[in-house]
Amino acid sequence: MGKVIAMFRDHIAQLSESEKHVLYYVDNHIDEADQLTLVKLAEATRVSTTTVVRMCQKLGLEGFSDLKYRLKSMRTDTPVAYTSFIHDYIPYLTKTFAQLEDRQLKRMGSILKQAPSIFIVSVGLTKTVGEYASQRLIQANKPAMHAYESHLIDLLPNLLKPNDVVIFISMSGDDYCI
Repeated sequence: MGKVIAMFRDHIAQLSESEKHVLYYVDNHIDEADQLTLVKLAEATRVSTTTVVRMCQKLGLEGFSDLKYRLKSMRTDTPVAYTSFIHDYIPYLTKTFAQLEDRQLKRMGSILKQAPSIFIVSVGLTKTVGEYASQRLIQANKPAMHAYESHLIDLLPNLLKPNDVVIFISMSGDDYCI
């Protein structure tokens, strides 16, 4: 989980798709984001300046300058410990697999093994888990792609071929359909 997403995780559900796109951009470009002006951030994310300001307000900030101040203060913080972050997800994975029967797991394994390509979709809080899963698949010589930004997810239907597999990773359990 990125520092920005972690800081505002309780407010993410209130954001529109465009506002989430801006937040994810800031999270992915934290080192440069605190140097951007409001106009430059809007241009980089292809949204209006009003969308950026509205996002800041929904995050409980006073405005864009408050966001920049918080981003600058994050630079001096210690980096996120990804190993402990992955360990935080183990209870969720254990609970999920406990709900599946052996035959379902074997069937899923068979489908994954036979799939020409595997696409993993994860945004926000699950982005790191999706990135880790796609890297592990690539290490196992399985063609895999991780989609974590809205414009990549929008392109996904055009990339899919017969028998490809798409895995959606969600902390909330909400469905996402293409």
